[in-house]
Amino acid sequence: MFQVDNGTAVAGWTRRAEGRERNVKTTVYCTAAQCPLLARNLCIHAGYAGSLLSNKSCQFGRAYRTTGLTARANEARAEHARFVEHIAGLRDGKGPAKPYTPASMVVIGDWIMLPYDFMTMLDAPWTRPGHPLSPGVPWMRLEDFTPAMVVKLAAGNPQALMGGVISDYRKKSVPAFLYDLKFWMPDIYAAACELTPAIEDMTAGPEFYADHKVPVATLPSPTTISMIGHVAMEGIVSRADDGWELSTANAGTTFWDGRDTTRPARVVFPLLDSALVKPSAPEVALTLYEAGAYCLTLVFKEAKI
Repeated sequence: MFQVDNGTAVAGWTRRAEGRERNVKTTVYCTAAQCPLLARNLCIHAGYAGSLLSNKSCQFGRAYRTTGLTARANEARAEHARFVEHIAGLRDGKGPAKPYTPASMVVIGDWIMLPYDFMTMLDAPWTRPGHPLSPGVPWMRLEDFTPAMVVKLAAGNPQALMGGVISDYRKKSVPAFLYDLKFWMPDIYAAACELTPAIEDMTAGPEFYADHKVPVATLPSPTTISMIGHVAMEGIVSRADDGWELSTANAGTTFWDGRDTTRPARVVFPLLDSALVKPSAPEVALTLYEAGAYCLTLVFKEAKI
């Protein structure tokens, strides 16, 4: 089995061969001394290596693919099964970490990741700068992420391929970046505001998150919601013994209990802490905004392979 020096295998998957193809085995290694995401069973590089659409790799991640036997080989099925068993036993039997694509800043060791759209197109000490045809790699050393750098990134104007300013950067990326910074790194945010008071005005306000959702675990119990994931659904979420549950009444559905067939069916089902929901009451959304709940979605937003 291939091994990375000073690295630990944390995730992997395999594609079983068909026809004349060969088994393809992928293993993801982590070289970080300590990763806060891995402690939550999440891995940025697993999301990057497993998706053709993701450009957000991890500074500490390494992915290696190897090919095995063809489908016609007698041992092909056994080879595939052995690798599946190997992946299931990673991390002392905990299994592979879940692939994760960050939507907000992440600090690992002495590095910080700023995965905001178009930001790597600005002049900064990125691992790999971006340009209109390449998004770059949005990592820089923490020592370079100063209040002056925050001001520079917030005031930047990335240019489009055919000329002109990319307006979405100032409208979407900068407000979200500053809101996240305000709660993840309040000292740097405060120092940046001292350098340039306009930073506070550029930070996303409650109206910026009017249509956003938050992890159900950030809500008070019980809370009335109007949407779960991408589905409009009126209901009440409340904390249960083993997590959260959603209770919803479907007025268009009735059930027969032997006596009354006109009562609406009430459905109760469990929710993961990571389920994204939208609270119905504006005052609840405002409380969540003030508590920094909208920057917490980065912890729960996971990519699927």
